[in-house]
Amino acid sequence: MGVLRGIPTLIAKLANYTRLLGVMLCLMLSFTAKSDLNNIQFQHLTIEDGLSQSSVLDIVQDKYGFIWAATQHGLNRFDGYEFVQYYADDKSGLPGNYILTIHVDQNHKLWAGTNKGLAYFDYQSDRFIEINFPQNHSDNIWKIFGLNKDYIIVSTSEKLYRLQTKNYTFQEITLDNGHSIPYVESLTTMQDGKLLISSHFEGLSIYSKNSNSIIGKINAAPDLVIYDRSEIFSTTIYATNKGLIENLDP
Repeated sequence: MGVLRGIPTLIAKLANYTRLLGVMLCLMLSFTAKSDLNNIQFQHLTIEDGLSQSSVLDIVQDKYGFIWAATQHGLNRFDGYEFVQYYADDKSGLPGNYILTIHVDQNHKLWAGTNKGLAYFDYQSDRFIEINFPQNHSDNIWKIFGLNKDYIIVSTSEKLYRLQTKNYTFQEITLDNGHSIPYVESLTTMQDGKLLISSHFEGLSIYSKNSNSIIGKINAAPDLVIYDRSEIFSTTIYATNKGLIENLDP
């Protein structure tokens, strides 16, 4: 692992592309000169437009093209013209009003993680169906990640689960010592196809989808948190709370 160590290498690689980028820029300018870029506008949607609350924590688009916005008070569905709000205190079926995360899985099912539980959206009834967790779990759903067509990964403030999306059965994912993994911030694919789990309290762990288990740890600062991963000129760069880091793969 090298913090910012790969940046000079990237700069050198970027220098090799300078001429090509210059040609591409000239071509882009020739096209954009024929169009009126001043016509590009951004629309600011607020409570006055029907948004239930101003702090938007997550956003997804579903299979029908609707935009779903998670806020600290209610979930919002936007069709391009108006908002429809979903609250826990109405007949929507939402477990809680504080929507921390939303996710559309590989089967196009919309999931909502709230401060009081997990639910998926049933389009026919226009309501959410709550999923019952195992006993002794936290209702606080922190993140939802897609795994494949059969499973999603659900992170809570206390544990990490693999959820079967057809029969809704849970399996907890734990460390080798049996410790639970709380507050998972990201789940990124490594070069060998395994998944890198970044937890706020348990550091970096390597997860195997085949065995549904943690098969190793990354030797890094215990407070290192990964937010995202990207391939830049065949170099893996991680966005973290400690800047850019290259090559976390063991």
